[in-house]
Amino acid sequence: MSTPQPSTAGHDHLGRIIPPKVFASAEDNRAFWRDGYVVTDLLDDDAVALLLERFATLEPSDGFDASERPSSDYHCTFLDDSLEYRRAVDAMTHELIDPVLEAVCPDFQVLTSNIYVKQPGHGNFEVHLNWITVDDPMAITLTIWIPFDRYTPETGVIHVVPGSHKLFPDAATAAATQYFAGFHQELIDHHLVPLDVRVGQAVIFDDTLIHWSPGNHGVEPRIALQVEIVPRGSTTAVWVPDPEDERWFVLYDMDRTFWLEQDKTVFYSQPDLPVLKRVPNHNRAVSYAEFVDRLEHGDRVRSRSYVLDDLDGAPER
Repeated sequence: MSTPQPSTAGHDHLGRIIPPKVFASAEDNRAFWRDGYVVTDLLDDDAVALLLERFATLEPSDGFDASERPSSDYHCTFLDDSLEYRRAVDAMTHELIDPVLEAVCPDFQVLTSNIYVKQPGHGNFEVHLNWITVDDPMAITLTIWIPFDRYTPETGVIHVVPGSHKLFPDAATAAATQYFAGFHQELIDHHLVPLDVRVGQAVIFDDTLIHWSPGNHGVEPRIALQVEIVPRGSTTAVWVPDPEDERWFVLYDMDRTFWLEQDKTVFYSQPDLPVLKRVPNHNRAVSYAEFVDRLEHGDRVRSRSYVLDDLDGAPER
């Protein structure tokens, strides 16, 4: 079992949590709590060159072309059958990301990573949240999204709903329906905005931020590296709805080797892993009107759990 998560936040006089300083930069921290993401310079020219060099040596079983797969027509490392390839992506990620992570998010560490490839004419993603990966739903977990090339609307750039992080107590899992399932199209039409990310930059976003990307309508494959980072020392967990009582989740112990050895079927059944605990299932469908109201008052919603008005005054850790 993973070691207990260290405290990365203080408390105000009411006992509410003062949010952790997720980013080393105070400016990035303010932008993150307001919008749920930042776009930042991450890799220099040498690191980008090394990324491309390492990528050229990777050998997934599907040849980076999953366009005929019926369930998802994009390549994702975790969905590939080659464990050797998965380990190679993991090693590449640590080689590239570990040296720069301390300067950007010093209290976080890499959990897992995936190469995503959308072949021309394929790769439309559903509107989604990233799966919860730690046992504490209040913990901050992040995704680093790194493009291999300058994306355009034609090739399927990443879109986000600014300020949509931590609006509802929703634990996103493979087997659970997410709270906005009834208004995906409204999110695409009115709320999801494209992000302009250059080579060497990255989008770093809260895993509870609503995001999406359309299919690749260009002529070349669209390639990105996605890295999941979690607080150092956190207890990582697989969340599975209790098959005997949908009002509960069962949490299973998950270490880093999980992502290198398991496949996605583990998220839909009772995995052969140690049980950590059962926790209430607070997921529920909401109306579009309720979502719009919460989005408009996002800072107020988040401040019920976190004090958001004085990030620079948070106690030293």
